[in-house]
This record gives sequence, C-alpha cells and structure tokens, in this order.
Amino acid sequence: MRSIISKSIIVIAIVITSNFNVQSQGKINYEKEIPAPVTKTNSDRNFNENSNYKSPEVIEFEDKMKKAKESGDLNESIKLQSGIDKALNTKTIYPQTRLVENESVKEYKTDISSFDTNKIYTLSGYTYQILSTATCTEQRGSNLGRIWTVANMAVDGGKYTIFSIGVFYSDDNGVSWTKYGDNVTISWAGGFVEYEIDAEIIEGSSGKYLWIIYDDLVSYIGPGGGLLVYNLNNGDYGLTEIYWPTYDGNFKLKLVSDNSQYVNNSWIYIVSNYKRYYGNTYLLGEQVALCMNPYTVSPVITYKEDSFMGSVSSSTLIDFNCDIAYFRNGSDSIMIVESSLESNSAISIGTASIFSFLTNSLYRGTINTSSNVRSNVCISSNGAYNNLMILCSRQFSFNDWDIEYYHSTNGSAGWLSGYADYTYYNTKIPKIIGQRNAPGKFYAAFNYLFDSPYPGHGYAAVCKTINYVWNSVVYPASHIETSFYCAPSPAVPNPQINNDVSLAVWSDDIYNYPRSLWISRVNNSVPKKLFMFGAIQGLYDAASNAMIYDTVTVYLRNSVSPFTKVDSSKKELYGPGTGQEFTFPNAQNNVPYYVEVKHRNALQTWSADPVTFVSDNASIAFSVDAVYAFGNNEIQVDNDPYNVFAFYSGDINQDGTIDASDVSEVDNDSYNSLSGYVNTDVTGDNFVDAADVSIVDNNAFNAVSVVRP
Repeated sequence: MRSIISKSIIVIAIVITSNFNVQSQGKINYEKEIPAPVTKTNSDRNFNENSNYKSPEVIEFEDKMKKAKESGDLNESIKLQSGIDKALNTKTIYPQTRLVENESVKEYKTDISSFDTNKIYTLSGYTYQILSTATCTEQRGSNLGRIWTVANMAVDGGKYTIFSIGVFYSDDNGVSWTKYGDNVTISWAGGFVEYEIDAEIIEGSSGKYLWIIYDDLVSYIGPGGGLLVYNLNNGDYGLTEIYWPTYDGNFKLKLVSDNSQYVNNSWIYIVSNYKRYYGNTYLLGEQVALCMNPYTVSPVITYKEDSFMGSVSSSTLIDFNCDIAYFRNGSDSIMIVESSLESNSAISIGTASIFSFLTNSLYRGTINTSSNVRSNVCISSNGAYNNLMILCSRQFSFNDWDIEYYHSTNGSAGWLSGYADYTYYNTKIPKIIGQRNAPGKFYAAFNYLFDSPYPGHGYAAVCKTINYVWNSVVYPASHIETSFYCAPSPAVPNPQINNDVSLAVWSDDIYNYPRSLWISRVNNSVPKKLFMFGAIQGLYDAASNAMIYDTVTVYLRNSVSPFTKVDSSKKELYGPGTGQEFTFPNAQNNVPYYVEVKHRNALQTWSADPVTFVSDNASIAFSVDAVYAFGNNEIQVDNDPYNVFAFYSGDINQDGTIDASDVSEVDNDSYNSLSGYVNTDVTGDNFVDAADVSIVDNNAFNAVSVVRP
C-alpha cells in the first residue's frame, strides 16, 4: 500500500514576472511614487445638506461626547446616545433584534495540511453560492491572532432563495479552520443587493463581539443593510436591520471601530452608499451612522439623515463605491473615500472628527493623477496612527487594469501615489486591511483575471507592505480559479506564528460545483525543514525490518499553553530506517515548538520537548528511543539489529484513547471481511482480519491514550 499525498503545486508558467510584455502594452515602467495633491474644484456636489454651521447646542453636546470618550466610561457614552437626537437632529433607532440563545453552537473542526491553498468550507448543493467574504483578526487576549472569516451565501430553497451568513476561525494562519455555530439565516427572499459584507472585532473587558454588516433587502421593499452581532463569549447573536430614516436605497455598507485606541469604550462608525431618485436622474452620496455601545448583540444605532460629503446628481457614473477608516492625526478622526462619483476618474475624500461624525464633515476634494477610469476604492489604517493607505483599480486599457495606491503621510493632506500592480495583468476589485497598532503593515488581495476559457475567470493575487512599501505581487496565489463575483479578501496573519505571510480568502469559480471557500497562504520567508525518523506499530514488520509507507501529518505547536497549532506538513512516512524531511513555511528560527504526529489509525504522539529550528533546520528521532516521545508514549516493535520504537496503532476513531469502541469497529469490519484502504486495517495489508483485532485489543487492554503537555 502506497498513499502518496504531495504538496499542491501552483503552475509556475502562470507566475510570469511583472516586466514581461509590459513594453508591448505601451507602458512606461513605474519607478517611484509621485505626489498626489488634493484638489478642491468646483463640483456638482450639493452641499446644502452639509452645512458647516454648528449651533451652541451642537458644540456643547460634542464636547460631552469628547469627555465621555476620553474618560473611558462606557456608561457615559450610552447615556449620551440616549439623548443624541435632540442635540444633533439625528435619528436613533432602538432595534427589536431577534435574539437567540444559541444552544446549538457547534465546532466542526477540519485539520488541513499546509498546502499553498486550503479549503475552509464546502457548500454541498448545486445552486449554493458564496457571494462575498470579509476577515478580521483578534488583537488581544488569549486568542491573540485568531483569524475570523465571514461569508454571505445563497441557497435555492425552492420557492424562495435562502440567504445566510457563515462564520469560521483559524488559530494557525489558515492551516486548520473551525466553523463557528450554524450558518445564520438572514433572509428568505430578495436577499443581497451588491453582495457586500464587512466585519470588525470589538475587544474589551466586557467581552469580545464580532460585528458583521451586509447588504440586504430591508423588509422586502428595497436595498438596505443588515447587521449580525455575535457575542463570542457565549455564542449568543442578534440580527437587526440597518435602516436610514430617509430611506430610498442604501447599499455597499462598511464599518470601522476605534477599538485600537479605546479598548473599553469603543464606538462603531458605519458608512453606506445611497441612491435616491430625483427628477430625471439620481442623487448619489454617502450616509453615516454611529453606535456608542458595540458591546452587545442588540446595539442602538444613530443615523445622520443628510449626506456625509454632499450628493452628486448623475445617471451615468459606474461602480460607485465608498469605504471608511479610523485614524489619529492629533485627534480622533474618520476618513471616507469614494470612487466613480464626482467623475469616473476621481477619488474623493472627506474627513470628520469622531465627535462631529454625525453633524459636520470636511470635504477635502479629490486625488487623481490622470484622467484614467478608477473604481472600487478602498482604504485602511493601522488604527490610531496618521498614515493611511488607499487602493483602487485604475484602467490602462480595455483588458489591462492596474492596482493603484495613495499613501497619506500626515492623515489627510499629503499623499503619494504609486502602484501595487503595474503589469499587463487585468487586476481588479482590490481589498485592503491594515494591522492594528503596527504602522506600515497593510495586506491586499484582488482578482487577477483572464478571458479563457470564459470571460471574467481569474485567480487570487496577494501583496503586502512593510513600512508602507509594497512588496511584489504574487500572481496567482493559488491554482484554483476564483469567482469574479466574490473578490478575494486579505487577512492580517497571526503575529505570534508568522508575520511574514500574505493571506487571501475567496470563493471558487461560479461554474464549479460544489462551491467552496478557500484560503491561500503566500510565505515570504524560507520554509523550515524538520528531519524526522518515525514508525507506526501496525505497519512495521520486525522480520523484514521494514514498514509499509503511509501518510502522516506533522503539526508544530506553540511551546506554551494552549499550545496553538502553528504549521503543518503532510507526506508519507517511510519508516525508522529512512528519515523524512517535513517542510514548514510558517515556522520561525530560534522559536521552540512541540512536534505532534497524527496518522489515520495511530495514536497522536507529541515530542518530549519542544524542538527549535536553527538555520532553517531541526531534527527529531521518534523511532530511535521512546524518550523522544512525550511521556515515553511509544511501543518497542524491534530490537534486532537495532531498537525500533513506534507510534501506537489502534485509535480508529481518533478520540485520543484506544479502547473498546476502537476494538468494536475493527472487530465488526473483520467479521465482514472488509478490504481496501480503510482505517480499521491497522496492519496495512488491505484486509481487516484477526491480526488487526489483536493489535487494537492489546492496546485497549493496556488503556493506551494520548500523553501531551
């Protein structure tokens, strides 16, 4: 029996250097950043909605907001929001959320080998679709570095389409994933509008809350938004609508918090595109909303009825999009960016103090370095810092779009422009995320499109910045096609494991069934190599001093509790006489890791002590002596011509103990003369018989179980 599972290989031919064919496209090689001044010209914006006048009452109330925020007293913020409408002429809605005591929260664990691309989740039905994704990463506490992925999904439910939100997390930079709870049904008809979804983690002494905002059809009457908030401490969640009082059509909702600066008194800031029919055309702009107590599954939200930066009258603009970021430039501020509103080439920016977010904003103007069409603008910061990063798609020619960036050097006015991608590739729909409290670290993902065999097909591409400088883009980040309608989402990696990695989450092509959610990990560091000797009891034959090959997965775990998985490597184990090289792209030099070995029907075995990579190499010899296994938890299977120690065979159900339940499974399959590559065949001869029963029965009699730190 040979079961060879090798690492997935991305087709090298696809990964063409960025200079290839650039000249044939007529491009001038991009060499350096150029200044991108903010230009404020006469525009068609309607600023009647955006008066800068503040009454004494407004000024007084904003001063109270500032004192409440800086005091760190959440109760003061909550009290203020109860009286905000009278002072600011806003509209606060106390939602009647559908609260659920989610007793059925389950964790579906799937261990996945550290291939370049891993499957997070699969939808089993023919008509299932994953429409959009978003990520966020925990920054504090015992789960520091836990990556959360959210996805909105559509299922054909017969008469109606059923829409739901799926939630998943990983503690090891995407090596393995846990499905958090059941998919939450949010709508039975109408569903999403623009397929947008966004997420934010709120962390404090009141607990951790996962905010998920998404496009929806509000009460079946038109485009709006929905909100799903999880209490990550107990699994409770609440659903509510995001509903501007001047309702006419809100879409592409985004949110951000100031949690990086205010741990226990955070606020949530929401922005939405809107479109209102006005005469023979449309008024377009942004509307904003504020929550001053996000530590609950039933949040109170205050809406500004007017436009944030004024509205534009148009019926011809395409791909109108906006995004939001929190930053500090001497004071707490919000920046909103938009594309394809004032013109198809302009990126407009506006800012506001967090205390005047609902009353007054400063329209700063536009930044653009040419008349080329720009779309899908997005923005991010590193939390409470004054440098921001904007990405957008910029058209060079019909089938050649680039990823352009604008980097702020002082929070609002000074900008430099350059390219994250400036190749002949057709790259579109960028998304960006910044690492909190890590100035200069941004991660981006976008679609790299091609037209064969079908228009709009493509792959995920990723890149990152160090000190605000973009690294080379990886084209593609996976050999699996992406869906054009589900743009890849970047994720901030777990800094405790490996900060030198780029992550992208996406859904596969819409023509593939069943559809799946995937993640790619692109490592910029040199993979570490573990040279390991090992043997498996049932597969080893002492008479021939040889072992039947079979696949094992080797995990590296942190050396301190809770011993989180850091990386994994999966390949065949050849036996005690032949060491195997297992590679780990996420491991670091001079960091101790426990080694855990898993096999389909052997007992999980840990190293006695952590191993440390030095100059990218380490070694361990489990088969030489039981002292190399934690608790000496191995069995001697040979002593001539040399001693051989092996991992116990017989943990058929992989519950960590070899007992009567395992014996029963093997005994039943033996009675039925089961054959083939099955877990109950512990001897590896492709037959389940008395020899298999004997090994499992002996180990069960001795109550063999996992021994670990």
